[in-house]
Amino acid sequence: MELKNTFAGDAPSEAVAAAVAEDGYAVVRDAVDADTVAAVKADLAPYFEKAHDGHEEFYGKLTKRFGALLAKSTAVQALLVHPTVLAVADDALSACEVDCCSGAVGSPHGAGGGGRRLVASLCPLSFALFWCDAH
Repeated sequence: MELKNTFAGDAPSEAVAAAVAEDGYAVVRDAVDADTVAAVKADLAPYFEKAHDGHEEFYGKLTKRFGALLAKSTAVQALLVHPTVLAVADDALSACEVDCCSGAVGSPHGAGGGGRRLVASLCPLSFALFWCDAH
């Protein structure tokens, strides 16, 4: 069964961002080349070996989870700076910015602003990396 928000790798980032804004997710197939996927898999293979299987029904009993991917794989950087990922993140975060230095009530710089601009994001945002190997 194909998920509703599934896009080809060359899909317009605006369409992907709209799907994420509407439904909270999007799947972009073949967004990176096979060499990038192979490099990420090679970097992360030792961590998959050590990771324990899921321990809760919500996460799945066979799901292996671990974080800090950037610390474990330099190849992951290519995924994070992918133009579609950046465009979706920009779209999601742009709707969540609050200018803390605008001089509004509660501004740490008082009425009239001044000083450095401080922008705080109020939206939780995460990107997950999934791949499935056909056996």
